[in-house]
Amino acid sequence: MKVVIREVDEQGRIVIPYAWRKEEGIDSNAKIELIKEGNKIFIKPLRYKSLSEVRIKGSSDLNKIEKAEMLAAVKRHKKSRR
Repeated sequence: MKVVIREVDEQGRIVIPYAWRKEEGIDSNAKIELIKEGNKIFIKPLRYKSLSEVRIKGSSDLNKIEKAEMLAAVKRHKKSRR
């Protein structure tokens, strides 16, 4: 396990170490998934560039896309916890 301590700025931002971003393929403007479980917060890079890349059969409704992404994120989190 790798541990780094960072300070949170006035706007709630933190800096992810460059080596970690490079290792995980996180570029600027990347989408990051935040998961709160109890008193822990998990940060996970998403592997698509924008919500428009999420495909839903016959739909371009942003609310449906966001809901589908949220459900997929929960499913990925549950799967990773096994």
